[in-house]
Amino acid sequence: MKKRLLLILGGVAIVIIGVLAALPALVNLNAVKDRIVSAVSTATGRRVTVGHLRLTVFPWLGVRIDGATLANAPGFGKTPLATVDDAVIEVKLLPLLDKRLVIRRVVLTRLTLNLETRGPGVDNWHLGAAGRTPHRAPTPPAAAAPSPSLPPLLQAAGLSVRNATITYRDLVRHTVYRLASFSLGTGAILPARPVRITARGRLETATWKAPFRLTARVRTQGEQYTISPLHFAWDNLVLNGDVEATDQPGGWIAHGALRIPAFAPRSLFASLHLHYVPASPKAWQSASAHVGFSYDPTSILLSPLVVHLDHSTLTGLVSIDTPTHLYRVQLDVDSIAPARYLSRAPQPPAVHPPAAPAQSAPPGALDQMVIRGLLRVHRLDWHRVVLTNVSVPLAVDHGQAVLDPVTADLYGGTFVGRIAANEALAQPPVAVSARLQNVEVGPLLAATGLSDSFSGVLQADAHLHAHGHTTAVIERSLSGNVKMAINHGRLRGLDLDFIATDPRVAAGSHRLKKVAGTAFQHLQASAVVVNGVARTRDLYIQTSRAVVHGQGSINLPDHSLDYLLRVSLPTGFTVPVNVKGPFSHVRFGVNLGRLLGEHSTQKAVRHFGQTLQKFLGIP
Repeated sequence: MKKRLLLILGGVAIVIIGVLAALPALVNLNAVKDRIVSAVSTATGRRVTVGHLRLTVFPWLGVRIDGATLANAPGFGKTPLATVDDAVIEVKLLPLLDKRLVIRRVVLTRLTLNLETRGPGVDNWHLGAAGRTPHRAPTPPAAAAPSPSLPPLLQAAGLSVRNATITYRDLVRHTVYRLASFSLGTGAILPARPVRITARGRLETATWKAPFRLTARVRTQGEQYTISPLHFAWDNLVLNGDVEATDQPGGWIAHGALRIPAFAPRSLFASLHLHYVPASPKAWQSASAHVGFSYDPTSILLSPLVVHLDHSTLTGLVSIDTPTHLYRVQLDVDSIAPARYLSRAPQPPAVHPPAAPAQSAPPGALDQMVIRGLLRVHRLDWHRVVLTNVSVPLAVDHGQAVLDPVTADLYGGTFVGRIAANEALAQPPVAVSARLQNVEVGPLLAATGLSDSFSGVLQADAHLHAHGHTTAVIERSLSGNVKMAINHGRLRGLDLDFIATDPRVAAGSHRLKKVAGTAFQHLQASAVVVNGVARTRDLYIQTSRAVVHGQGSINLPDHSLDYLLRVSLPTGFTVPVNVKGPFSHVRFGVNLGRLLGEHSTQKAVRHFGQTLQKFLGIP
């Protein structure tokens, strides 16, 4: 009995398999192709072409389409919106016995999509009987009841895309992004039920390409989409998030939160083929972020925004008006050393470069931006000069920036300045006007590496300009003028009062005391700076026993100085002193040749001899 039953079931199975195998030969789908094309064209508002249709049985019952195209929207050119080399629509067998058609999965192979936009609400990918219009009339409230957003036949279908290419062109911003070797897989897409989505491919622009992976869980309810959790990986950058999005008549709106765990930006730069080497090996070692966001076709808001970069933390908000590229910024930074992030590109060997070239630089992102806002930095380390409580008003218009007034606390005093720059030029110029008041000059000079020879309270006014992207270029092009005064200070390493009281120094028979110093009541000077060399002709120092006049230069690119000081004694005698050498090893010494030349008259020699005779006790 069992054996007979098995034979009957086997026979039935053979008959079913035979019928299924014969179906492709018995059913001619091309006879209804014109009806299918007409129905799809009417539903989408676009011209549709479909290749040969045939029924498939294995591994699933379905329909195979040998190529299809969907025409572009009017006004967007002749290139089709979509083409596919091979498409398979798999259906479930059991519902067919109940005269119901339930699609199991749609498989698209070598899909090509060409997406274009001309601004908010004007694109080529929204489908409909009338096509896409710039401003769709809102749906009346009475007709706004929730309804499935997918055709009934597709609601239970999964989607599989293999080896696709998707190109997105923004015709306003002239930008192009492309997804190459793109694959996508989904589960059944049902309203109000979550569907898992996986995708991978390669994101490309005109200058770089990088592979990515994406997984997400999406729930749809009418025109509303909830994406949670969202996971995106690009090189070593990982983004996790939760997003709520709605397709409204005026375009998409969305809000949510994004989280970027710690990653190494340097590796990402290499993947993007960015030829950028920061000045410090400690720069761009680690970064992470947590940001809330909201988006609509006209604006983007990033708030709250928290970014960790190396040892710095940035908090605040950024809003972007997308039609005008207007950025409004309110940012606070706890501590940062921005010079670390300057480019370390090799520089030409010229010591005195020509004036800043005026030709325009290639268009960049900053050239299109308008920025308004405020940047506050609790501690800013600029080449070891530490400013605290820094406040920088931001005003940037298409690459031209004016920061005014920039205020900060600086070594017990204050800094107030104006900074102007133009990033739209190939060698961006920068101009700085600054006033320093009551600044402790000792720590300031020690931090800059110029010298640790001075202490006192500094007052200064500076008007300087330069050009370039790197510190070396900026130093070699620095020009302008500086005026300064230091009160109640000390000159370390040189005892000018000792020169005034010990004639053996004037005679060249005694070396200067390098460990001693000179207290002075007042020091003042001005300098004209040309290509990084500051020249002074009016240095004046007043001590308790001498008056000093001096002139000389400071060479910033070479980190050296060369000054001649004329120390006037109370008796009227003058001793010339050289101060010269690299910043790290300044040398002092009496200029004997100038001393003898200046005092070669008979009266001067007699006066000098009398002074020396009296000091040595000769009768």
